Amino acid sequence: MTTPELPPNQYQQAGFPVDAMPDPAAACQGRQERQERCPGGMTFVCVVAIVLGGLGLLGAFLGIASLAAGSAVQDAFSMRQQPGVDDEAVNAQIEMQKRIQAVTDHYWGFHLGFSLAHLVVAGILLAGGIVALRRGPGGCKFLVTALVVAILFELSRVVFGTIVQIDMWAAISDSMSRMAENPAGDGGQSGAIMATVMRISFVAGIAFTICFVLAKVIFYGVGARYLSRLKAKAI
Repeated sequence: MTTPELPPNQYQQAGFPVDAMPDPAAACQGRQERQERCPGGMTFVCVVAIVLGGLGLLGAFLGIASLAAGSAVQDAFSMRQQPGVDDEAVNAQIEMQKRIQAVTDHYWGFHLGFSLAHLVVAGILLAGGIVALRRGPGGCKFLVTALVVAILFELSRVVFGTIVQIDMWAAISDSMSRMAENPAGDGGQSGAIMATVMRISFVAGIAFTICFVLAKVIFYGVGARYLSRLKAKAI
């Protein structure tokens, strides 16, 4: 038989034992637990932040490793003389690789600084997502701060990346023209095709990077605003 809910002073009058009275502390705890459940939108923001933070850490480590390797990686993939390939085409390819390495060396310190900053920002983003998902003390505020820091970092990095890509394009455009004008003995088709493919790949890489960064900035901004409004409602 279910005990009806009655005012405390009527439980004994109705003939129910004293221990059948509802515990106000337990009821209050139940309401608090329901309020502390992580909303679906917040869970999504936290999970995506954790994923992006983890990928950011991986990318930062790979970037630092690439900078540490330096020209050794470039030499490993450098073009060598092959049968049927014109010397001028090989020289143009080698010259282009040297110019790419020269631009990389010129901005080496900036690349290292951004890689280290990326390591820190990704770590903060990952930690903020975990703490907020576990509903730790100050977790929501921590994650909002991490998202704002990530926005500033991504915007500054895309500006720096654009400057580097402009210098990179200026450095290799002459070599690509030489490759198109001095191909192997096939009437100019192979060199022109290679130069065209490289130009398309270069532009496509820049476009993809900008779109990816824009998507992340939008997510960070929307996520920070959502969490801020959610936190304000909870106060």
